[in-house]
Amino acid sequence: MHFSIKKIFPFLFLAILSFGATAAPPPDWHDNAVFVMPDVGRKTWINAINNAEETIHMAAYKLSDPAILDSLKKAHERNVKINLLIEDFIFEHAGSSNVKSPIEAFKEFATVYTLPKRRFNQAHSKMIVVDKEWGLISTGNLDAESFDGIPEKNIPAARDFAVPILQIPIIDEMLRVFVADVNDKDVTPENRPLVFGPDHQRNTFLSLFNKAQREIKIYQQDFQDKELAEAACRAAKSGVKVQVLMMPFPFGKEIDRNIPNQNLMKEAGVDIGLFEKLYVHAKIIIVDGKEMYLGSGNFYTPAIDGTRELGILIENPEQIAIVEDQFEKDWAQATINPDRH
Repeated sequence: MHFSIKKIFPFLFLAILSFGATAAPPPDWHDNAVFVMPDVGRKTWINAINNAEETIHMAAYKLSDPAILDSLKKAHERNVKINLLIEDFIFEHAGSSNVKSPIEAFKEFATVYTLPKRRFNQAHSKMIVVDKEWGLISTGNLDAESFDGIPEKNIPAARDFAVPILQIPIIDEMLRVFVADVNDKDVTPENRPLVFGPDHQRNTFLSLFNKAQREIKIYQQDFQDKELAEAACRAAKSGVKVQVLMMPFPFGKEIDRNIPNQNLMKEAGVDIGLFEKLYVHAKIIIVDGKEMYLGSGNFYTPAIDGTRELGILIENPEQIAIVEDQFEKDWAQATINPDRH
């Protein structure tokens, strides 16, 4: 027989509920959700910040969007303790011209950390944890260009994705590594479902490529790493359908380092799709429609082997279907296998 604790101990239940109440995630944050950018814009991050009651732990390579910064300031005003892990250099929209660095700009409302360069090339992960209970992992930066593009320069907004993290053990591990990193302490991150770079990135990416039986779909900003390109080639030669969706010149025509590997992969049977409607910034691998990596890791050798990154492996079919559907829509508008010599 099923008993309800509400019926047996109504007053005790209410007391426990009241004592343990914490800020809930926004209504659209659930286990099957995927946030597609730029469609949902910056509101996903703002909603998370606005729902914080006690603490925010946030890592962002680029943090300069005025609306997000305003939300962080308002959170500080309602006594939320904000911890930011960022890169210490100026971006165009970071603030007034007399601000020397983001540390100076943000320290009025947050405790700001950077990573020691002797240990990491960069802090490149994109994540937030709210009240140590729930959070978000994303592929996208938090600057106005990512959400809106720069129309006067013909730079489109970015295609990115994010997923809510609602499982306490995963949140705990995100925080454990965050705290160790900002305090310059040695830490060995756990592997699966989280994928921390540089610790587990290369092996995870190679494992995903090698296990594919039917197809691999990839969103990627930078496909410079030779070992990963060769893994994609092996998959294609074995009969796996491999599709790589990028933008034509992610870093400008003068410094495009992706073309050699694109040509190598095309010769092996990999399909390369170049998409110009949006800036392809996402870092996604989908294998056989059953497993997906979503995170901050570019296929760029220094990033794979030396940068603090964060991604997650997902097996939820509903989340994978959302990203696959968007991939197919973007692929339909891409130029497939253009001559890049």
